[in-house]
Amino acid sequence: MKRNLTMKKQAARLVALAVVGGVVIVGANYGIDEWAGRDLVSRQIEGAEFQHTSHGDHAGVFCGEVSGVNGFGMRTPYMRFVATSGRVEIAPLTLDREKVETFDREWRAQCE
Repeated sequence: MKRNLTMKKQAARLVALAVVGGVVIVGANYGIDEWAGRDLVSRQIEGAEFQHTSHGDHAGVFCGEVSGVNGFGMRTPYMRFVATSGRVEIAPLTLDREKVETFDREWRAQCE
């Protein structure tokens, strides 16, 4: 009887450790996703500074606004971006309505 009680306590401890370990691992993945997303954007935008960043609606999606330094050494305005699985889409600075609408659709699908 005492042995069964000891085994039950050990099983309960293992379950508790698995649950706590799972929470820590999930939390670490969010941090890794954010780090990877910032790194990916920073490789394309010189002097990248971020604001209003968040994880998108799907795993591996990182969204926000980024500002960089242009060729004249001036800081650019903040622009929205979506980083997913190795690629970055940045809001286009263009009068081409189709490109702007395409980015807006992706932003709404991934980030809102």
